[in-house]
Amino acid sequence: MKIRFWPALIILIVMVLTVRLGFWQRDRAHQKEQLNAQIVAFENAPVQRVGATPLALKDIEFHRVLARGTFMPDQVVYLDNRPYNDQPGFYVVMPLKIDGGGVVLVNRGWLPRNLADRTGIEPYDTPSGEVEVEGIARANASQAFELGHGGSAARQKIRQNLDVAAYAA
Repeated sequence: MKIRFWPALIILIVMVLTVRLGFWQRDRAHQKEQLNAQIVAFENAPVQRVGATPLALKDIEFHRVLARGTFMPDQVVYLDNRPYNDQPGFYVVMPLKIDGGGVVLVNRGWLPRNLADRTGIEPYDTPSGEVEVEGIARANASQAFELGHGGSAARQKIRQNLDVAAYAA
């Protein structure tokens, strides 16, 4: 039986590629297990208070945090294309002005899309005065697929994604 060179080479390349992809998948699984262990550890840790002194996000990401301040509803941003239970909707991201100075962004939850008017936002309540908010510190509000940057323009209330640095400016 004669072994042909090109078919054997192609089979060998495919075998090496699939073995390499298997190692890549294993490494990704280890990364996710490590992140999950970190999240579980922080979930049971004491709540960290967010105050006027800036905290590095890397030091508190995935930690439970507590902030006291006043919501700024005039600066709200609605993150578009965030489905929930197969229904289209928005994440409501609103700044909270912290007592003593500073601002944090709070993901206040999900709102359904007004199906009759794409830009219409269903009414919701925003507490006035001082509130206390407890949650999990995250680096971003979530990223959705976006073509170009048209859906993240700095002046729009409804955006595809939120660039925190551009929003702060």
